[in-house]
Amino acid sequence: MTAGKNPEISVIVPVYKVEKYLNECIDSVLAQTFTDFELILVDDESPDSCPALCDAAAEKDSRVRVIHKTNGGAGAARNAGLDIARGNWIVFMDSDDMAAPKLLETMHRRAVQEQPDIVICDFMRMTADGRRSWYQERLVKEEVLSQDDLIRKICLSPFVVVWCKMYRRELVGETRFGDKVIGEDAVFENEIFRKAHKAVCVAEWLYDYRSTPNSLVRGKRTARNLEDQVNANYASFCNALDHGLTDMLCVYYWLMVKYYLENWRLITPEERKSEAAQRALACRRTAWKQLKQAHAATPGNIFLAAVHRVCPPLYLRLKK
Repeated sequence: MTAGKNPEISVIVPVYKVEKYLNECIDSVLAQTFTDFELILVDDESPDSCPALCDAAAEKDSRVRVIHKTNGGAGAARNAGLDIARGNWIVFMDSDDMAAPKLLETMHRRAVQEQPDIVICDFMRMTADGRRSWYQERLVKEEVLSQDDLIRKICLSPFVVVWCKMYRRELVGETRFGDKVIGEDAVFENEIFRKAHKAVCVAEWLYDYRSTPNSLVRGKRTARNLEDQVNANYASFCNALDHGLTDMLCVYYWLMVKYYLENWRLITPEERKSEAAQRALACRRTAWKQLKQAHAATPGNIFLAAVHRVCPPLYLRLKK
């Protein structure tokens, strides 16, 4: 990045309690073959050595910028990064993940060639110790997607997360993350997909996603988690409904039911009576009524929703 010139890409990384993995994440970004970027590390009041690690990275490389903020969660940290980002393109990473050396180069080249709103790559799942996981899905194909295509695919893991993507800055605009504990990615993506007209997919593993035992999705569940996950999938349901994609409603309704039941089993009897849990149940019932009104509960749609639940790669092949 030339002094006085805005970078082409802003990479935003929220940082919280990842001292074991943070340097690997930072090093993977600084080692990119594409060098015209800024790396924005947002320390979300991490209680470990992460604040010092962020500052040390900034001292070593002028492309690194650090924000120290009061704890507010991953969404608020990403918002803080967006507020100061200067790049023409925006990339999000989680602070325990890693980027392949050609992540930015490959995605930027496709952005220049195709002029999309979003570039999407595939990701590789890793265990906590950095080994390749036995389970890989390969759900990203070489293709150009329309807005309706994006809304149809948000039920697949590479499309519902905000990492493994590069967004045109103008597309993001003033869109920001909400305050959900779980599911903020899905809500943000649904808002973005409502504005996007074209996305380009790169069928390469360019992002390494680390699954750790301390992640929010694996931690203790609360009624707030229940409501957040139901609402996140309801956002996808409403997006499909608004765009007339009634063949997708069974898939998104089933995801609502799945996360409702998963969380319901893990929360206390007292929390099951809470307002948050009752709101989640009401949301689920509303979606069921809308599903029936749209005449979308056909045998074919129900079958595809069941396949998606068991085997997303097979669902993708059948959906073609």
